[in-house]
Amino acid sequence: VGIAHAEGEAEPEAPRAFIATEGHFAGLSDTPRGSILNLAFGYNARFGYRFGRWRVIGVIERSYWVPLEYGVHIDAGVLNVGVGVEALFFDDYVRIGYAVGPSILMFDAVFDDAGTAGYFVDIRPAGLRYAVAENVIITFDPVAFSLQQPVVRDPPIRKIHRRVAAGLEWQFL
Repeated sequence: VGIAHAEGEAEPEAPRAFIATEGHFAGLSDTPRGSILNLAFGYNARFGYRFGRWRVIGVIERSYWVPLEYGVHIDAGVLNVGVGVEALFFDDYVRIGYAVGPSILMFDAVFDDAGTAGYFVDIRPAGLRYAVAENVIITFDPVAFSLQQPVVRDPPIRKIHRRVAAGLEWQFL
């Protein structure tokens, strides 16, 4: 990503494996019968392997919820664990991605206990990447979507977040 080579010099093969860490923030939510201003924040670890322009990824994410209906407090939110794919475009400056997996409730709710599991979906329609060193990349996703539904039975617990995410990626191998 963004590294020039002398004329006639063979470009070295790009590293195939990577690990990354990100932080995210969501200010708007589509929570049923809830405030549209439910906040969320968190962090994740992403890792994977590249095959040409495609990458197979794993994600471990912690998402904390900040409901505003009855005063401001931080709920333990969910733990999301997933697998997915990413594609890199425009000399690896742009990525799109998708991940799915279980979403695990991390607090006791009125009708559900901590540990209840449902599903999550993470969609990254256009993330930006910029190399700051040979194998170190800053990532920025100005628009990302996350559906987290740790409880699928009635009444469900579901959050749809519109996120902003930024992170640091290290490529190796």
